[in-house]
Amino acid sequence: MKKIAKIGLFSHFFEHENLGCSALSISNILLISQALKEINIDAKFYAFQTYKNKEKIVVNDNFQVRRIESMRLTDAFCHPLKYRSASWLDGINCVFNINGGDGFTDIYGIKRMIAEVAPYFSVKKKKIFSVVSPQTLGPFDTRIGNYLASKVFKKVDFVFSRDSASTFCLKKVCKNFPSNSCEVIDVAFALPFTRREVIKNSIGINVSGLLYNGGYNHKNYFGLSVDYKLFIERLIGELISCGYQVHLIGHVNSYDNEIEDDYRVCKKIHEKYPETILAPRFVDPRDAKSYISSMDFFTGARMHSTIAAISSNTKVIPMAYSRKVNGLFCLSLNYNYILDLKDNNTIEGYIKQFMNYLEKGEEMIGALLLSEAVYKQKIDLYKEKIKEIFLNNHLYEEID
Repeated sequence: MKKIAKIGLFSHFFEHENLGCSALSISNILLISQALKEINIDAKFYAFQTYKNKEKIVVNDNFQVRRIESMRLTDAFCHPLKYRSASWLDGINCVFNINGGDGFTDIYGIKRMIAEVAPYFSVKKKKIFSVVSPQTLGPFDTRIGNYLASKVFKKVDFVFSRDSASTFCLKKVCKNFPSNSCEVIDVAFALPFTRREVIKNSIGINVSGLLYNGGYNHKNYFGLSVDYKLFIERLIGELISCGYQVHLIGHVNSYDNEIEDDYRVCKKIHEKYPETILAPRFVDPRDAKSYISSMDFFTGARMHSTIAAISSNTKVIPMAYSRKVNGLFCLSLNYNYILDLKDNNTIEGYIKQFMNYLEKGEEMIGALLLSEAVYKQKIDLYKEKIKEIFLNNHLYEEID
C-alpha cells in the first residue's frame, strides 16, 4: 500500500520580499519531505494563502497553493465555529505553522499576533493535528499576548523552538517545559545552495535597509547604541582602505516599502563607494546563499543572511539588534563572533571590535566546524521527531 500525507502550511512564503522567510519555507518543505521519505510516506503540501498566488519558485513537485477565499484569518480566531467546515482544510492530515519565523510574539502589536495565532484555533476546531514549526517564540510582553500564547500552546499538538531563548520563553508561558515540545534549530540551516570558489580577501556585507532608514519610525526604532547608517558607511570605508574587496548584498527586496528594501540602500552606498561590488537583487534565497558562499568573510544584520553564511562555512560576524540573533548564535551554537549593536559601544569601538574579529580567521574556522556539528545534529533531531509524529499519530492515508 502507498502512504500519502497531506500537509497544510500556514505562514510559509515562497516568494517573499524577505529572503529569510522564503528560506524557511523552502527548507521546511524539503526537511519534512526527506523525513517522511525515510519512512516510506509521500508528502503532498498545501500552502494556505489569503492573497493571489504569485508563486514562481519551485520547491518540489508535490506542492500547491490553496487560496483562502473571502475570509480573514483573524475571523478564524474571533468566530472559529464559522470555519469548522472550511473547505481549504478538507483532507489535510497535519498542519505546520512557521509564523514567518518570528511572528509568534506581541512585539509587532496585538492585531498582528491575533492574525498569527488564528489558524491554530481554526485547525483545532477541525481536529487536525497541528505543529508549531521551529521558530522564535516570544517575547510576550503584554498580558493579552501572554494569554494568547498560553492558549495556543495548550491547543497545538507539538511545539518546536529554534533556540534556547525561545525554549525559555515556552517554559515561562507554560510554567514548565511541555512534553510535546522540542528545541531544534532554524530550518534555514538546511537550505540547499551551489558552493562557489571563495574570493580571497573579500567581505560580503548585508546592509539592512530597515536599520539604515532608522526603523519603522525613522528614529532608531530598535534602540541601537549607534547611528547604523554612519556606522555601516564608516565600516565600509575602513575595510576598503585596508584593501578588502567589499560586496554589498541585500537580503530583503521590498519594491513597495523603501524602508525595508536592502537593495536600494546597497545601491546608494555603492554609488558613494564605487570601489564596492553590488550583488544582484536576488529573488531565490538559494541563489543568495550560493553568492554568500564565495565570500572570505561575511557580516550582516539580517539574521537569515548570516545563517546562509554560517551554514555554507563562510566566516561570519553577525550584527545583532534583537535577542533572536544572540539566542541563536551565542546560546544555541556557542558562536561568539557577534557585534551586538545594542551593547552601549561607539562607532569607533564597534569598528575596532570588527577588525579584531577579522584577525581571528583561523579561530573562526574552528568555531564554524563546531557550530556545524551542532546544527546538523539538531536538524537530524527535527527530522526524527517528524517521523515519530506521523507514525505515532497515523497522519497519513493508505492507498492501494
